[in-house]
Amino acid sequence: MEPAALHFQETFGQNLVRLTGYYNRLALKQLADPERDYRSVHQSRLSFKRLRCLLRFGRFGLNDSEYRRLNRFYRDQARTLSFHRDYTVINEVLKSMIKTRKSATERAFLIQFRARLMQKRKRDQAVTTFDEACREVIHRLSKMQAEISSWEPKETDTELFLLGIKNTFAAAKKQHGNLKVPVTDHQLHEWRKQVKYLWYQAELLIGLWPSMLKPLIRELKSVAQSLGRHHDLVLLESALKEYIEPELEDLAATTLEQISEEKTCIEEKALLLGKKIFAVRPSCLFQQLKACMQD
Repeated sequence: MEPAALHFQETFGQNLVRLTGYYNRLALKQLADPERDYRSVHQSRLSFKRLRCLLRFGRFGLNDSEYRRLNRFYRDQARTLSFHRDYTVINEVLKSMIKTRKSATERAFLIQFRARLMQKRKRDQAVTTFDEACREVIHRLSKMQAEISSWEPKETDTELFLLGIKNTFAAAKKQHGNLKVPVTDHQLHEWRKQVKYLWYQAELLIGLWPSMLKPLIRELKSVAQSLGRHHDLVLLESALKEYIEPELEDLAATTLEQISEEKTCIEEKALLLGKKIFAVRPSCLFQQLKACMQD
């Protein structure tokens, strides 16, 4: 079995220690790569998201202060490395848009805007700042790795993880129910975070009921990734409005209209798929998974 999954023959504490140690080591490895670049940092930030997801998954086996301490720790590591995030995201979206635009005028505008944005990134983010931030996080993660190896959680009942996914499902379902057209970008971004937590937690439980969880994971991943694209477009939209020069506003208006159309399409599809996923009650999911664990 893959290390990044629950082992049902292990106790709650054994699973928590093994999985936390696994993702902490993974983030360390990604940041310690001698050829480290912004992509490596992005991967390490994904590991931090997995770690925070894991803590939510196991929060009913942790006391509140310990949960908050660990959650805050991994949140802060991600924030330390977030200085390049928006630029990198916007750059990737621009590259994909440049490839797909049929109009030579639109392509030229996007190429010019991308070049100016990358120049701004170079001014804002010195190489020394990037390296220093990575070294600082590596140091903190190394200390945390030593701490994790000494953990001795008292809780043993693996079913506590099922309470975690029930809680996450309920939060995602509630946020979906609160989305009313027209939805705001912030609402969709917050819903996306809950959907990602649910996706990651379902992956950790995959061995419990593969025939049911695999399709659920596939649909959750689809929603999360489409909403990720939506958030990327929001960042590009904001950058165009903030940095564009007056003489290029007409060209920018065309791109902004296309962005708005794509965002609307994503919203409609995500809301419809969410309606199907969250048609059941959290308690039903909990009881189904509990029955599998007792089988």
